[in-house]
Amino acid sequence: SATVPLLDWVPDWLEGRVDRPPSSPLSMVTVAGLKYWSRYMDFFLFPAVQHFPSIAGLLRMLPEADLHSISARMREHRLMRLIEATAVWRSAA
Repeated sequence: SATVPLLDWVPDWLEGRVDRPPSSPLSMVTVAGLKYWSRYMDFFLFPAVQHFPSIAGLLRMLPEADLHSISARMREHRLMRLIEATAVWRSAA
């Protein structure tokens, strides 16, 4: 980026590759970078995460949101991931 050049550093083995990401995951200052890296971010992937276009959009959604249901779905997903991670780490021990 213009303000922090090290965030745009690319390792030699990636330089010039056609399958190279459009930007560093540490430097998401462009629309292309955000679109590319958002598919790997928890807050875009996890179930029940609510997306809104703006603060005004959030304020419109809140009165109708079923917060208990959203929380229960998130809790269930977290529990399943914990069970999966526990199994992986037990097999690695």
